[in-house]
Amino acid sequence: THTYYTVSITRLTASADNGRVTGFVIQSVLLDPEFHYEDYGDWGGGIAYEADTTIAVGKMESGLAKLVITTESSAAIATISINGSTTEVDGTITMGCLVFELRPDPGSGSAYASGEFEGFQVDMSYNMGVTVASGDGETHESTFTVNIDVTSGSSNANLAGLNLYWGASNSERVMYPGTFTHDATYHSPLVYVGSTFNPDRLDYVAVVYATESVKLVAVPEDETVSYVRFNGADGVCSDGEYSFSVILTKGGVTPVTVEIMPEDGKTEHIKTYTLSIKLLNAYEMYWGIYGPLNNRAFVRWEDLFGSQGLKTVNIPGIISGNLEWKVALSGLRPRNTMTWTSYLDGNRDSGGYSMRVDYNDNHPTNNNFHGFVLDGSVSGLLDGITSKNGTITGAFDLYSPWGDYIGTINANYVVEGGVKMEDANSYADFEYMGETTRMMYRDDNDGNSQYAPYPFTETYDWSSSWDPGSY
Repeated sequence: THTYYTVSITRLTASADNGRVTGFVIQSVLLDPEFHYEDYGDWGGGIAYEADTTIAVGKMESGLAKLVITTESSAAIATISINGSTTEVDGTITMGCLVFELRPDPGSGSAYASGEFEGFQVDMSYNMGVTVASGDGETHESTFTVNIDVTSGSSNANLAGLNLYWGASNSERVMYPGTFTHDATYHSPLVYVGSTFNPDRLDYVAVVYATESVKLVAVPEDETVSYVRFNGADGVCSDGEYSFSVILTKGGVTPVTVEIMPEDGKTEHIKTYTLSIKLLNAYEMYWGIYGPLNNRAFVRWEDLFGSQGLKTVNIPGIISGNLEWKVALSGLRPRNTMTWTSYLDGNRDSGGYSMRVDYNDNHPTNNNFHGFVLDGSVSGLLDGITSKNGTITGAFDLYSPWGDYIGTINANYVVEGGVKMEDANSYADFEYMGETTRMMYRDDNDGNSQYAPYPFTETYDWSSSWDPGSY
């Protein structure tokens, strides 16, 4: 997928007759209303803008609260007064961008090198007046007024939620409290974050597949937080939620820190969460999730199909969709065909069948969005209705319940007596993340010493890309 952005560029000039202001913000602070240059089509001799804001004194102590003024001309002149007192910005040339740091009153002396204003105090209100004029002092003269209430601010840096999305359809994957380290902090695949997020639990893991990047969305308990940063970079804020895209390494673990600075701006109140994200490789996805669920599903399908014979049986998915299992004559020989249409079993035991598989959970609260969807068919001519020998071939796609593509299973199974057999020609070619990997068929119940490999054992190294080797 591609994301396109539109960037507006204003060329900086040195014109003495240009005092237009292109940006007026206080960093880490919300101005009400915000200033938008595009709202002022006709500047005439200048404009008037007024806004209100509340600033926690801790943001000033941490150097987060800075007034930033950008102008079209580097020759524009700015003057700032606070409650009528002069500041160190007094007839100052902007040079295109002027920064004035809002500092707390030190209690003794002044927070500034010059000017009458000595600094801001908590639980006080201030009127900050800013004048921006063209360099000639005649063409433009605009006034900006900001009414500021200084408070102690909230110290709440808790998260109320943390969610992971992937793909163009915003498919989800759950997060498990804990780590990938095999000690007391190790996560349980049976326990994931549901409707309630524990803000005091700081370590989480996630297991994802089929995507080179994911989007994290963090929701602070207190929407007044100063910032939310992911691996040191500011998240994109929208409606109180902070999002960030993370690039992953196939087969590896990508650590992400989520740092929240509360409204009070005090560094000692920062809270940091850690999420470790494992992107499964083809072997890990096939043998760890797809294979185990497919084996469980076949037990149910065979029971519902019933005794062998020429017939068609429709088997509904536990959640949705349908499997049509049809045995019909093609000439004098039976053809066995299985067709899955938007078929979804989810990831919960059902009707007496054991269906659940570790790391096959997707949605924090809705069981109907677990598992993956099958679409496609396999078919094969058998030598007889009773002998049932032949080869089954075909392909079916795997999708998330939201519709994002996971991979394709290209089946080629040798069948004897209606049963899939371990054979040099019995395999599935798994198309996954731009590569095709051959997975040999293994039946753990056929009495030989060849077993299906499984990655997620007690000694599994999550940080390494797993390869089962010879099996």
